[in-house]
Order: sequence, then structure tokens, then C-alpha cells
Amino acid sequence: MTDPGITVITATIPGREDMLAEAVASVKAQTLQPVKHLIYKDLSRRGIQWSMNVLWPQVKTPWIQWLADDDLFYPDHLESVAKFTDDADIIHSYCDVVGRDNFLPNYSAEESSYWMTATALMRTSMVKELGGWSPNDFPEDHHFWVKAAKAGARFAVNRRPTWLYRFHGNNLSWPV
Repeated sequence: MTDPGITVITATIPGREDMLAEAVASVKAQTLQPVKHLIYKDLSRRGIQWSMNVLWPQVKTPWIQWLADDDLFYPDHLESVAKFTDDADIIHSYCDVVGRDNFLPNYSAEESSYWMTATALMRTSMVKELGGWSPNDFPEDHHFWVKAAKAGARFAVNRRPTWLYRFHGNNLSWPV
């Protein structure tokens, strides 16, 4: 497999340093290493959309992989999703979930009407064409996926879990 050129982006807020350190360690443990891992600490808590819009314009690689500061990649996550880059603009991978019973967001974008997780690999040029995330959209990921679908983005799903979605008391950490 050819390395497609991936930058991982992670937004964080004060008080989540321990989870962020675990997320960073999961990126460093990848079998396919990203070109960069960009991290933005939203000290003013302006919002996840604002943070995403700070991060994505800094990406110089063809692909952006979003990782929330409270989630973890399994060691082969990037290698697994990179296999889909020839045929898609957005690649969503199944996940395992801890901290919330009976919740498993594993489905394709179309099956869920684009209610899929934010942890996805995205073509950088597509994010640029779409202008990033709208500052007032909540949930930001759903609105972005719908905007991408309307623009003709091609979605793919890796049906093997390659990351861990961790629920805790502060999952909704930015203002709505």
C-alpha cells in the first residue's frame, strides 16, 4: 500500500490533558505514521467548529484524519482507512465504545442519514472546497457530512473497528 499522506488533527480544551496524552500516544503507535499530528487547545472554548477551522487550513497533506482528544486509535487505524482512499472522499471506520451501554454508531453514512461519528479520514481538497465547518452548526459532524454529501462527496466505511469511542461525563465539552 502506498502512503496517501495523512495529517491527524485533534482539538482539545483545558482539563482533558490526560485523555489527550492517551490520544497522542495512540497516534504515535500507528503502523502507518501520519505526516503530522496537529493539536489545537481551545483556551477560550470558542467551540469545536472554530477549533476545526483553525486546524484544517494548516494541513499540507492530501488527507485529514480527525481524532477527538478523548478517543483512541487502535494501532492499525490509519493503515486500515488508507486502503479506501482511491475510491472515497470520506472514510468512516467502525469503533468500539466504552462508557455508554447500548450505543454503537457503526453504520454507513447513507444508512444513518449522515449521523456518523466525527472520527473520519477526509480528503483535504474536499474540506477546502466546502469551506470547513460552519460555526453555528450542531452537531458539527452531522452538518458537515450532509454538506459533503450534497456536494457529491463519496463515502466509504471500514466495517472493522479500528478505534475506541470513549464516553465520559464531559463528552459535550464545547458550548452549543
